[in-house]
Amino acid sequence: MANVRLSLNPRISIRPESFGALCYNFATRDLFLIKSPLALRLAELARDGIDRGEAEKALGAQPAQFTRLVDALVNKQLLLVGEAPLGPDHE
Repeated sequence: MANVRLSLNPRISIRPESFGALCYNFATRDLFLIKSPLALRLAELARDGIDRGEAEKALGAQPAQFTRLVDALVNKQLLLVGEAPLGPDHE
């Protein structure tokens, strides 16, 4: 998956808690919990947008585990997936 960028949905508010985080989606009014430290770390990495490969490497997750995590957070609408802009060397 080259050039895939993960970013935090701007309509999601995340409040860290002792168990993980409490998340609220202002668009759907859904309230949900993040209990996985790995999921919370991915959400933090995606706050400013991050390349999928860089995120996987930063988390040290196995590819299958990382894919399941991304899929779960996309399904919750916490993460947005898009094409990463190419740098100036690739234009």
